[in-house]
Amino acid sequence: SEVWQIVHGMNEKIIHRGPDDEGLFADDFCALGMRRLSIIDLQSGNQPIWNESHDMMIVFNGELYNFKPLREELRALGHVFSTDSDTEVVLHGIESFGTSFLQKMEGMYAFAVYDLKKKMWILARDRVGEKPLYYYRTRDGILFGSEMKSLLSTGLVPKEIDRNALSIYFQLTYIPAPYSIIKDVYKLPQASYMLINSNGDITIEKYWDIDNISRDRMI
Repeated sequence: SEVWQIVHGMNEKIIHRGPDDEGLFADDFCALGMRRLSIIDLQSGNQPIWNESHDMMIVFNGELYNFKPLREELRALGHVFSTDSDTEVVLHGIESFGTSFLQKMEGMYAFAVYDLKKKMWILARDRVGEKPLYYYRTRDGILFGSEMKSLLSTGLVPKEIDRNALSIYFQLTYIPAPYSIIKDVYKLPQASYMLINSNGDITIEKYWDIDNISRDRMI
């Protein structure tokens, strides 16, 4: 179908980021693609990964440093794991704690969790924004991806320079989030999550700030 071709085309543009595997998913509400670089759980960590009841799924880019103790905490709550990956830990954590689980996570990551029952997305980015996440609102929905080129490959994003962002670039030699060089394409800010509901409405919240670190931990 056309949707599959678009998502596969987006994947092809970032194959260098994940040469080991391709995952695709689509229902009547959304379509999702993932390129995987296998680091942890080489055999069974292919994405998207599902929860036990098969009504929540995740694609995850990055690494969760403290996934082992978090996995044990979630097992104590009754979660059953089908892989040894850090990705599945994030999924079950969001399932149990919602976005407050982000407070427990230490790592570099960008991820998207899809709740099939609520038809709702949770997208999040790590505390200092090491892993990228771009998004663009179309007339009919929202595109998101880890690189600008995957969004542009769809043909749904006008390739128009954002002159305000260009001006910022000349001043700072980089473009800070939420802006990007392409008009109406935005970067999810670091230490933030985005909720997308079934109507396509977006809410963005900050979950962490460097001021939260105590002086003792800074020394």
